[in-house]
Amino acid sequence: MPQQPFDRSRTLAAALLVCLLGTPSLAQIGPATALLEQSSWKALDAGQHESAATAFREAIAIDPKNPRLHVGAAVAAYALRRDAEAQAAVDRALALDPARRDARELQGRLLYRGGDLNGAI
Repeated sequence: MPQQPFDRSRTLAAALLVCLLGTPSLAQIGPATALLEQSSWKALDAGQHESAATAFREAIAIDPKNPRLHVGAAVAAYALRRDAEAQAAVDRALALDPARRDARELQGRLLYRGGDLNGAI
């Protein structure tokens, strides 16, 4: 069987999902948002970053105080190299839940990619 070509964007999304502790628990959100969130994380895992970004925006419109959705939107934006959008979503997630480790880690990745090594540390 021929080896699949290296897909950097899919590998990046998979690595981010692992770093961000996988798919978040859906037990604490409403059913309308739960399906959107679940499909959003699956789209990210499949490398469908634009679809994931759209679905996270829709879920945020329904449940704007859910920090997991903002982290998801940040991951999608990060994968699409929309760093300003990703940073804004991380900031919203951290404003809602300052203890979110996944948001802090993504914030560090954004700072590192932007060249702020001290800030990333």
